[in-house]
Order: sequence, then structure tokens, then C-alpha cells
Amino acid sequence: MNDISTGAHNDLARATDIARSMVKEYGMSEKIGHVYFAREKRSLYLDVNLDGACTYSEAMAEVIDSEVKTILAEQYDKALQILQDKKEVLSDAGKILLEQEKIDGEELKALADRISEM
Repeated sequence: MNDISTGAHNDLARATDIARSMVKEYGMSEKIGHVYFAREKRSLYLDVNLDGACTYSEAMAEVIDSEVKTILAEQYDKALQILQDKKEVLSDAGKILLEQEKIDGEELKALADRISEM
């Protein structure tokens, strides 16, 4: 809808956490390979590292950050393409929500059927 809002803050935070886990914990980076970098222990209330030392170099931290950014950019592009491809259906759903404030089961099924037909 060509509108960026702050409503996606939690989604972006979660996506970043997942991408960072993919790189650091699950070995899902071609540049870094199948290496496990333990998640830093952090306080729930203070933004400080509890154990005081990072388990990898600053250079590796830069590679990790780069890989996380690449994953997020690629997935953003995929999501944007899906939304652009389905824009007509999304626009119709938005119109229904503006008129009725909700979409009932049958209307939602009809919208989903249109998406699966595309």
C-alpha cells in the first residue's frame, strides 16, 4: 500500500533474531559454514553481556552481521514480491475491513481461494 508504519517493529525484531540464529546457531551461512556461536547471555533488564567476553572476533562479528543483513534483505524482497503479486486481493481485503471492520469466514475463504487461483 506504499505505506511504512512502526507497527512492524516486533516482526522486524523477530525476523532479525531468527536470521541471527540461522547464522550463529544453525550453520545456515555459506560464508561462515557449519559453526556454532553460542548465543550471548544477556540480562532481561540491562543491555549488557553477562559473561563479559564475546566468543568470536570483531571481524567474525562483521561477517555475521553481513550475513544476517543479506538474509533479511532477500526475504524482504520475496515478501514484497508476493504482496505485489497479490495486491488486488489485498486491496479488496482492505476495502472490506474499512467498510465492515472484520472479515467473516466465508469472505476470508473467498479471498484465500482467489489467492490460490493466481
